[in-house]
Amino acid sequence: MEAIDLLKQEHFSRWNIINDGVMGGRSSSHLSEHISETQSYSLQFIGNVSLENNGGFASTTCAITDDARQTLVEHEATKIVISTLGDGKKYQLRLKTNNGAITYKTLFDTEKGEVQHWSFTPQQFIETFRGQDFPNRDKPEFANLSDIGFLISNKQSGQFKLQILSLSIQ
Repeated sequence: MEAIDLLKQEHFSRWNIINDGVMGGRSSSHLSEHISETQSYSLQFIGNVSLENNGGFASTTCAITDDARQTLVEHEATKIVISTLGDGKKYQLRLKTNNGAITYKTLFDTEKGEVQHWSFTPQQFIETFRGQDFPNRDKPEFANLSDIGFLISNKQSGQFKLQILSLSIQ
């Protein structure tokens, strides 16, 4: 299958930040583009998680276009592949379905200063809603995705920095 590369410079405008401020929290984050000396493109998800005012999360999401979704349908996508340069914290890879009603997550632990690679299948995701997990519900179909993104939470207060080196659906 042809991979759908979601980490291209022309896709940057489709990425959004959603922090706990939507619920009164005080966490902050931003996303920036980075081009290495070897001309490799990546994104840096940087910020501060605050537990004040019942806060405690920061996230970034990217909308999946209708064209990309059609390719996922045609090629029966079965895995999501990511590479990151981490900071030693735990992150979630999050997915939303095309109706926006269902969110799924899987966790990955980073090692500070280490480039790591992951490959996730639908069976590795669990449905989640407002911090509550539903592991026995159906798994996501990648062809029905509307958004993909990253979230840091779980009372990991303080500064964070996750460099996203690659992100594709295959």
